[in-house]
Amino acid sequence: EEKGIISSYIAVLHFAKLGLTYYRLYFKFSHISPEKREEVVNFLLRQKNVAWLGSTEGSFDLIVVIGFDSVFDFEKFKYDLFFRFDRFFQRNSFGIYVEGEAYARQYITGRKNPMRKAFVFCSPAKKEGLDEEDYRVLRAISRNSRASSVEIAKITGLTDRIVRYRKAALEKKGVIV
Repeated sequence: EEKGIISSYIAVLHFAKLGLTYYRLYFKFSHISPEKREEVVNFLLRQKNVAWLGSTEGSFDLIVVIGFDSVFDFEKFKYDLFFRFDRFFQRNSFGIYVEGEAYARQYITGRKNPMRKAFVFCSPAKKEGLDEEDYRVLRAISRNSRASSVEIAKITGLTDRIVRYRKAALEKKGVIV
């Protein structure tokens, strides 16, 4: 964090339980100015279901993970993206998350945590019945997964007690993994 390598922390959500399908998008830029690249990134960040966006070096310059309720919504987004920026993409690739698991990043901190094992963030699952308060808590946690329940309560307009209850219930349902 102090060196500027880590800029934020994200919450890991089981998106199938939210009724979403997530797509991975990879882009290699060609003949793009820093200003135009920033425009592409800002366009992507304005999309409501961007789960992750990373700048990379190598085969691709930008990787995005984004969720949609339907393949039709994804196609509409993709059409809009390419209509605006296709001339700046040297190549691209897309994938659909069907199953996925991740492992604790203990190598970053150098500390071992026996409670942190592999966790599943995507698998075939039934959509959970969530209400608006659940979604408000999820949006706040997604912006800053290290926020305290008091901070989340201020953002959502809920009480600290309700935030703690909702967060625990979402973890128990496996929505937050």
